Amino acid sequence: MIKNIIFLCLFILINVSVFAQEYKPLQDKESFISELKKASAETQTIQSDFIQEKYLSVMSEKIESKGTFSFKKENKLRWEYSEPLFYMIVINGSTMYMKDEEKVSNYDMESNKMFKEINKMMVGMVQGDILSTTDFTYKYFENDKEYYIVLNPARKEMKEFMRNIEIYLDKSNFTVNKIVMKESGEDYTEITFLNKKVNENIPDSRFQVK
Repeated sequence: MIKNIIFLCLFILINVSVFAQEYKPLQDKESFISELKKASAETQTIQSDFIQEKYLSVMSEKIESKGTFSFKKENKLRWEYSEPLFYMIVINGSTMYMKDEEKVSNYDMESNKMFKEINKMMVGMVQGDILSTTDFTYKYFENDKEYYIVLNPARKEMKEFMRNIEIYLDKSNFTVNKIVMKESGEDYTEITFLNKKVNENIPDSRFQVK
């Protein structure tokens, strides 16, 4: 169940040979990280639509879902899936809520190490903090429009279910364009963010679940 939550939330590719043609190694990593931290500090809220595509090796067709994403400092996230089925995941402080058409469940992340790791990863990817953790090793690339970072898990327990995470950042404002998460096998998930709005007001009520 925990594994499914991680891949559902992120959460998150494209052929490696295509990457090699479009992206080149990033030369000035220090400046990039400094600018990313600055942009993250200035980002108070993010809203966007998203398309999630799940690729399973046992299936010939991808599984596509659509929905909306909201983030607000400090530590508030909302993933709302509207197609093909309704499903919602909300993080508000130290509590994670999951809601479908039938019920609402909540979990205290402070008392559950795995949920704390999920929250740390999700918020870290949105804010850019994930690039400073020792949980991963990093490779940096760029093209004219995007930064492309490959995160390889450093811890044994993460390697058991994850090959790597790929993050694509918009060069104009350092927001996430796309997240790709590759499982230990051939399965992977891609989440593309569309119609992004930065630092527009989001009421706290959006992160309350009834």
